[in-house]
Amino acid sequence: FPAWFSCFSFWAFGQAAIWVRRRVARGTALKAYDKTNTEIASAPP
Repeated sequence: FPAWFSCFSFWAFGQAAIWVRRRVARGTALKAYDKTNTEIASAPP
């Protein structure tokens, strides 16, 4: 493979890893947010 190809694939892999990590972090944050809202809504006044 040419050198630029390995460099590009390395960069693309890093970008994908960052994107996935961000997705997972946002997913867990939303889940925690939903859970808190549900608990607040179901709590007696």
